[in-house]
Amino acid sequence: MTAIKFACISPHPPIIVREVGRGREREVQRTIDALEQLAGDLAAHRPDTVLLMATHGPLNPGAFVLLTAPAAQGGFARWGAPQVSLRFDTDPELIAAIRDEAEQAELPLDAAARWDDGLDWSVTVPLYYLRCGMADAPLTPMNVSFLSARRHFQLGQAVRRAIDRVGRRAVVVASADLSHRLSEDGPYGFDPAGPELDLRIREAVASWDVEALLTMDEEFRERAGDDAVASLSFLMGALDSLHVRPRVLSYEGPFGVGYMVAAVDILEDDEGRTFAEAEPARAEPAEAAPQDIVAAAGPNRFGVVVQNGRGRGLLLPDIEGADNAEQQVAIARSKAIIERHEPVSLGRFDVRRLA
Repeated sequence: MTAIKFACISPHPPIIVREVGRGREREVQRTIDALEQLAGDLAAHRPDTVLLMATHGPLNPGAFVLLTAPAAQGGFARWGAPQVSLRFDTDPELIAAIRDEAEQAELPLDAAARWDDGLDWSVTVPLYYLRCGMADAPLTPMNVSFLSARRHFQLGQAVRRAIDRVGRRAVVVASADLSHRLSEDGPYGFDPAGPELDLRIREAVASWDVEALLTMDEEFRERAGDDAVASLSFLMGALDSLHVRPRVLSYEGPFGVGYMVAAVDILEDDEGRTFAEAEPARAEPAEAAPQDIVAAAGPNRFGVVVQNGRGRGLLLPDIEGADNAEQQVAIARSKAIIERHEPVSLGRFDVRRLA
């Protein structure tokens, strides 16, 4: 079994950072809710290392970029929020393994000692929400190239081999905005290819259709203002041959750019154990046996997970409007669109929030 325990896809618009948006972030509340759900998923898997594929970092058109510095830092000063800064140690053992696997696969890799003037927004925006689920796990950032989608897929395969060599519990994050041409008032105006691209990508992720992504016409991608296919192809390569369950948690595009949030569960041989790190409860009607779990949940400390065969909903701890465990469960049910009468299994998890 692979050392990759969870993967996810996150958009990266700075406006969803509260200190940057200053209220406008509420226009993409579904995206924020989904990212908070991802943070809880990530925390439940207790990663020992996290790798993130960025799209706006140091660019070498003919090679992928891997940060080799012992630490990385970035913030939102250019977006008017200098008080928000993130810092992470990197994973030297994983970095060495990636360099070796890329060399063996004859993949062009640029080992960069620095990340421009600091981690860019395609790294810091996802991590603004996901960092609370990382605890003290080191972060290894990489950046896409202008090479083909298939080459990004091959890089993902090489990185998977490196992660498995190192052997620590890993999470892989693909940073990706979708089309930038959804409306006339968007950053690049409107093109009919924009909405079509976003639909194709959502369908490809939801059905995990690798070929649909890898064979997408490059001219079409250019017309649509694509900023996702490269990093998503890498992610699919990293999870190649694994039994996965993708979940598109949200999609919206109010500012002319498509934002998709998705989780990818890595399924064990026993599919029922895909969320084992979340202290799973017995699968019984919510009005019956889970009362002992509900009573002991502690909404200020523990998040909750509800799941049935059709979907899963997760709520982080200490959320406004969830003053007791019953309210937590009700909100989590609503997120998963699970009716009150439907039987569910319940679980809880502890989240460590970093300053």
